[in-house]
Amino acid sequence: MPLKTTMMPALAAALHAAYSAELEAFEDDDDDGGGGAAARIQVLHERCVALAMGLVSTDELHGEYLALYAQLALERGRVEDAVRVALRLIVRQSKADGKGLLAACLVLPGGMDLLYAELGAGGDSAAALAFLGNAVKEHGAVAASVELFAKVASQFPTN
Repeated sequence: MPLKTTMMPALAAALHAAYSAELEAFEDDDDDGGGGAAARIQVLHERCVALAMGLVSTDELHGEYLALYAQLALERGRVEDAVRVALRLIVRQSKADGKGLLAACLVLPGGMDLLYAELGAGGDSAAALAFLGNAVKEHGAVAASVELFAKVASQFPTN
């Protein structure tokens, strides 16, 4: 039976909370007992991803749906997807969620390269790079912020 669209955000949030609690319990438990907890975590995570994708498909501009999807993508190691969605949240909606997610992505190995690849020609804009530098600095990605400002200073010395 298909779920009503109005029920999906609450269900996705509840599943994500359950997933987070399972993950925390799993990390606190040194003996997995054969992988049962890991399997439960994987199932919960897959359900969260499916719901998040369903939410995004119903409204591709909804900030909370996009933020949930990006967070799940980041947790699954899909940093490229998380960077793409975080940029969409920042640019189109100026969402703090997007800034925090982007900061989390940029501190990971290869995160800055993914950002530059996603920006493409936009990476040649002093204003865009400085804006992103400020955005991620506010969320703890100081090294990434410094790198963005250094790029602005080297490419646009008059700005």
